[in-house]
Amino acid sequence: MLRHMSFKSVLGILVFGAVILISAVALLLVGAFSTAVYAHGDVPDGHEEGEGHVLEEGSEGNAPMLEETLRQTAMQAVLAGAAALAVLVAASVLAKRKSKKVRPLLSHLLFWSIVVVVVAVTAYVAGSTIYLNVVSKTAGPVHWHADFEVWRCGELLQLVDPEGFSNRVGSSVLHEHGDNRIHIEGVVVDYGDVSLQSFFRSVGGELDHGILTFPTPQSMITMKDGDACKDGEGAAEGMLQVFLWKTVGGKAVQEKLDHYEDYVPSPYGNVPPGDCIMLEFAPEIKDKTERMCGSYEVALKTGHVEAEGAEHAEHGAEDALGSPDEQKDSNVMFGHLTTFGPGEAPHLHQYKLSSMTTVTDIARAAADVPLPLGRDFPATVKITLVSKEVISEIAPGITYVYWTFNETVPGPFLRVREGDVVELTLYNDPSSTHNHSIDLHAVTGPGGGAVLTQVEPGKSKTIRFKALNPGLYVYHCATPDVPMHVAHGMYGLILVEPKGGLPSVDREFYVMQGELYTTQPIGMKGLQVFDAQKMLDEQPEYVLFNGRVKALADKPLTANVGETVRVYMGNGGVARISSFHVIGEIFDTVYPEAATSALLHNVQSTIVPAGGATITDFRLEVPGSFVLVDHALARIDRGAWGILKVAGADNAEVFAGVGGSVAVGGGHGG
Repeated sequence: MLRHMSFKSVLGILVFGAVILISAVALLLVGAFSTAVYAHGDVPDGHEEGEGHVLEEGSEGNAPMLEETLRQTAMQAVLAGAAALAVLVAASVLAKRKSKKVRPLLSHLLFWSIVVVVVAVTAYVAGSTIYLNVVSKTAGPVHWHADFEVWRCGELLQLVDPEGFSNRVGSSVLHEHGDNRIHIEGVVVDYGDVSLQSFFRSVGGELDHGILTFPTPQSMITMKDGDACKDGEGAAEGMLQVFLWKTVGGKAVQEKLDHYEDYVPSPYGNVPPGDCIMLEFAPEIKDKTERMCGSYEVALKTGHVEAEGAEHAEHGAEDALGSPDEQKDSNVMFGHLTTFGPGEAPHLHQYKLSSMTTVTDIARAAADVPLPLGRDFPATVKITLVSKEVISEIAPGITYVYWTFNETVPGPFLRVREGDVVELTLYNDPSSTHNHSIDLHAVTGPGGGAVLTQVEPGKSKTIRFKALNPGLYVYHCATPDVPMHVAHGMYGLILVEPKGGLPSVDREFYVMQGELYTTQPIGMKGLQVFDAQKMLDEQPEYVLFNGRVKALADKPLTANVGETVRVYMGNGGVARISSFHVIGEIFDTVYPEAATSALLHNVQSTIVPAGGATITDFRLEVPGSFVLVDHALARIDRGAWGILKVAGADNAEVFAGVGGSVAVGGGHGG
């Protein structure tokens, strides 16, 4: 066939083939070179085992202009080349319609144009890649990971989620994928490019000494040394502190970072031995944190990492699960019972306890209430919740597998305004063994949102709804078997403020009652397993405020004489009606069943149905400890009580002892 082709045609084919071959070889060499120096766990120069890198004085944290330009434009060159080739191919098709005189000239022009584009793009990509590999601090591309958490005044914050077609927040080299993990992927030209300061800048925030700006799905949050944790006179001033968990010699050790903005995560692909970085804004100054990333907790429980000394023993795997021999192959499951509700009967999937996250304190603080919105117009509000199954204590030495929204019971207090459009995303953590969903009683629509939010582990779903009716509403998981999911702790409250807002008060608190049904009787030490038969019989072993025994006594509600307080009270149930009462106080105003009209006044106790809520307002006249109870008083002994501590001067006109009598405690055993 070559005999019938012209010399120019044969030469053109050979040249084109040579160009393609050279381009392929060049790209293969780039790939081979990159693989040879790929630091997926190797420690580059300047690092030692378990240690990250602190920037040298004067480092600006920015790559030189040439390197930064090459890194940013390599992909642009590929896209531009692909677009140019598409145009040239289309022109080649059109060239066939031209006259025989014009066609050869166009063919040669198009052919050599394609050659030039292929050669130019290949040379640019190959050359820039090799150059960046050579000049990089890490001698080539890397793939490092570090887990991180941001806590503000006891609340765990979630980073803003990726939007649109992007699967990440940040830059190509430094980003996060919605997994609470810092990803360093690619060529690190300068260590300053991948410091903690650079990470927060890349995701749209800022980190400097004493200040952190953090973008959440709801809003941009700023924490600055000296800012108060909560509004109100006498509120404690917070300080930003950063703690580091790292692995040294197979042991998990902790240190407090001084120049945290300059810290570069340890160069490991897996966590651990990669870092766990805890950023905490809180009033108390401390040398160590009691918090730990889930990846380190799992490694401790499975024996891949040892705890240093006894520092982690208080909340370690042996306390939660028993001895190592007992937990090695420990798993729990519960078979189906015969029931007649919709969907599956109550049962547990089998799960391996040693792979689950242990949460130090499952209880959500009563003061963890978002501030009033203070706006007179509707808005679009974006909310993200994470469903996760964790291990935590019901009481000291008594543990349970809780199913949670955002790793606390109850879940976060959600606050929107009448008329707002709410976009709510539910992400089911990959470690979950069950599907989860969310039914918000504030939603007008099938299942309260549950129909559209049945989420498998590792996936997420989003719903949009309009908040039509003001009031305080329960939300909960509604995956069959629904009562089983709720009885494991999957409930919370959402407040829909009326258009004019609620009357102003000095302090607001979040209290929610729930029930736990355990196979072993109340008080039995060790890991407790859910008992479906007791749930069907409506016989809870524990009736609790905010998730665990003494949650609101260990961390009481606090206020001052002369202040007005508001308690948002919900009842997750699943069976008992609550008779909410504060011993030694009278509710000045009650919003019956959380309705914002037809208010009641001067109420001693108020009914909170299972799956319902109420709002109570009252003014504090005298100091002391006031006990919050479900006045079906036998439930106090099952855990349903808390403390409101009121500070201030005595008011003898309202309350005083006579003849030397002195008030001790709160009465009723308080």
